[in-house]
Amino acid sequence: MKEISIFGRALGAAGVQGFFGEGHPHYKIPFRKPNFTGMTLVSKTSTLKSREGNIKKSRGILEHLFPSWAKMDFFSGHTINAMGLPNLGIKALLELRIWQKNKEPLFISIMAVESTLEKRLDELRRMVDIIGEYKNEFVAPIGLQINRSCRNLRHKVSDNIKDIVKESSQGLEIASTLGWPLVEKFAIDTAPVKAIKELQDNTNLDGICVSNTVNYNYQGLGKKIFGINISPLAHLGGGGISGPELLPLVCDYIKEIHDLGFTKNINGGGGIFCKEDVEKYRDAGANSIFVGTVATYYPRRVVGIIQCANNLNWR
Repeated sequence: MKEISIFGRALGAAGVQGFFGEGHPHYKIPFRKPNFTGMTLVSKTSTLKSREGNIKKSRGILEHLFPSWAKMDFFSGHTINAMGLPNLGIKALLELRIWQKNKEPLFISIMAVESTLEKRLDELRRMVDIIGEYKNEFVAPIGLQINRSCRNLRHKVSDNIKDIVKESSQGLEIASTLGWPLVEKFAIDTAPVKAIKELQDNTNLDGICVSNTVNYNYQGLGKKIFGINISPLAHLGGGGISGPELLPLVCDYIKEIHDLGFTKNINGGGGIFCKEDVEKYRDAGANSIFVGTVATYYPRRVVGIIQCANNLNWR
């Protein structure tokens, strides 16, 4: 197992800083720019081929400031997101040679999006081969975060334990050829804790990241937060919910993993909106946290949350 402590105690949620740390258009609004100093960059998730996602380019800057692919509740701090993984494709992103010049540790997030296991494994293999072509150009420590939790796909993500373990195990073996630390990113509503426990002895797995978002109808959260039974983004596949309601659910999930004997590194996140929330993840058994939705709703809190994570006495 490779050492991943070099990535620190505070990481970004995939894409909270964009692909390279460039941020997002709404960060340019006066007094709305988060300070991410002290946090490890985790790139926005990239795929093998370019994807337009669900962004309406015809709306220009308005599509980022008032997105058609998201619904936000500023009162509660929750978001439904169905952005759809827009990106240039892994090769085009690497050809920009921005990651390679980065002088601080970072994680590159990738995802295979094909409809069958065989096709996803082939897609992952091709992405890893492409990354391998540029591997020697990187000057800082690099980790690979393999996203297995995105909602914004047209195929159903299996929550069957055997299916999850099989795909993760085969995918990790493919990615291990890079020699980089490997982290699998799961969602608490589609990856049973017993499946995570099954990965404990996989020598290619260095840690996990939980949780991405949860489905709109998970434990009635959508109705509770947004007041309706059907997601307002149902026409885009429903999207996933992020925000404060996730925190106790993810912390309980992490505790369950520990009770089953899972001892590998856990990067926990979801609903972290203040310093006390970082402590809750530490107490649940996480080894680090990631910063996400708070950067949009309360950007001035971000730097304090990161400092708390970096200064906290972790178990």
